[in-house]
Order: sequence, then structure tokens, then C-alpha cells
Amino acid sequence: MYLGIDLISITRFEDWQKKSIQSLSRIFHESEIVYCLKNIDKSAERFAVCFASKEALFKAITQYDPFHKIPFLTVASVCYVQRHESGLPIMFVDWQQLRPYFSTQDLLVKTVSMSVSHEKEYAVVVVWF
Repeated sequence: MYLGIDLISITRFEDWQKKSIQSLSRIFHESEIVYCLKNIDKSAERFAVCFASKEALFKAITQYDPFHKIPFLTVASVCYVQRHESGLPIMFVDWQQLRPYFSTQDLLVKTVSMSVSHEKEYAVVVVWF
């Protein structure tokens, strides 16, 4: 099992709703941007959780193959978080896009599990596969 965790300050994302869609698209999937901007009062919290999810996945992936450097923005561009109808977050990853970065071609992970928590100042995300 590979595990990644990220703790992030929500205040870091307070002005991100003012960024251009083009700028946000470098890190976030279109559905994440829509979700984060849907409620401006919660946008900082939502952007923080989405960003921390990508960072936690990045950390888990680098444990998988620590000798091959993979850029964070590459990982961020091939994964996204959506809400299940139950309200729980689910991470989707296009593993095929990441294959060129690994020394072995056996990265066949299909499911990434995650746990998210946030409060007034911080968001924390743990992912594992």
C-alpha cells in the first residue's frame, strides 16, 4: 500500500475564486473548478481540499517509484476529485497518462481511497492505493 497525506492552510486559497479559469485549469479539472466556484463562501475550503488531494496523491505516487521524478503538475492534470451522491469525495486518476514516468509498466491501480477533513483554518487529505 502507498500512502500520501497533505495538510494545507485554507487561507492560502481565499483569493483563488478571482483567478482566471485558464490559470485554475493548470491544476484543477473542469468539474473541480465548477464545484469550487459554485459557492463563493466555500470556494477557499473547496480549492484547498482539491489541491491537498492532488498533493497527497503526488506523495503516494512518489513512494511507489521514488527514483523517477514526476512533476506535480503532471499528477494534478490526470486526477480529479468529485463528490459521490452520498457526499463522500472520490478521486479519479487516469493511470495510463502516468505510465511513461515509471520504470515498470505495472502501475495498474484502479482505485484510490481517500479521507478528507477540514475546519476553519486547515484541510487535511489522506490518499492510499
